[in-house]
Amino acid sequence: MRISIVVILLSLGLVACIPEADKNEVVPGFAGKATRMEGGKIRFHYDFSTPEQLKDWQGHDKAEVEIKDGKLWVKNGTPAVAKFKTELRVERLVVRSACVKNKWSPHINVYLNNRWNGDWEGEWGAGFILRGDYALYCFDGRSTENVFDLGCKEGLTYEQEFKIAPGGALSWTIDKKKRFTKNEAKLAGRSGHLCLGAYEATATFDDIVIEGYIVPKEAQSTK
Repeated sequence: MRISIVVILLSLGLVACIPEADKNEVVPGFAGKATRMEGGKIRFHYDFSTPEQLKDWQGHDKAEVEIKDGKLWVKNGTPAVAKFKTELRVERLVVRSACVKNKWSPHINVYLNNRWNGDWEGEWGAGFILRGDYALYCFDGRSTENVFDLGCKEGLTYEQEFKIAPGGALSWTIDKKKRFTKNEAKLAGRSGHLCLGAYEATATFDDIVIEGYIVPKEAQSTK
């Protein structure tokens, strides 16, 4: 009887753990590392150690995008961006970024849940721009200048982290220091593309971690 009870308890324990088995499941179809998290969220990791990882990204318009020295390089545009091909509802992004060359001012541009139309402010979604004199925040085609003072310096690497909560609250952290927060209710539940780039500059991105939900094809935007 005691053995039977132990077997039953073990069986119940195994059943309870079945949903957890999905957490580290590899999601096929991506050149980067994609693993399943709790609740259907996907975690992507790109270290750009292999040229194949470029398959999941595409340059917009005249932007030149390449993998070199273990980094994603983006240049030649106003702005130039590399767009993550899969549409997502991004809830977290971590990226090491640097402006390595610029014409008039260093720039590093990040756009989340965006329907990209080529405009540096972006017609849909949130934009975060580090430039030579201060930081900009953009939302749905409008920019708020000088949300905080941090002059982006050429050649200096910044670790940036962005979070968008399900209710729309967002945060922007640089080198472990939270610099900007905003309650943006219109962002709640939005999806789009992740775009990384720079304005009249060359920027590099590496060690990218993206956490979010893949948007079904029938629900994706056509832009």
